[in-house]
Amino acid sequence: MGHTVKLLGISSFHLFYIFALFSVFIKNNSLFKAFGFEVERPILIGFLLFNEVLSPTDSLVKFGMNALTRKFEFEAGMFHLSFPPHHCALSS
Repeated sequence: MGHTVKLLGISSFHLFYIFALFSVFIKNNSLFKAFGFEVERPILIGFLLFNEVLSPTDSLVKFGMNALTRKFEFEAGMFHLSFPPHHCALSS
């Protein structure tokens, strides 16, 4: 499997994980009650709270994705160097 397909799969799983976690998070009644929303549960408030909770863990995931991308770039550079050099003159 190629690097692009691997990164696409990981990104898709990450997005699915965020949406699944958000759906569980937004249905948590005790969270809204802790912030003073006894009767109603505004979706915007839920989203803001979810963003605050997700930020530290998402930073770790972004760091891992960045490290994996750099690893793939290094592997691609090494693959390029495994071929013999082509000496071709550029025509002007």
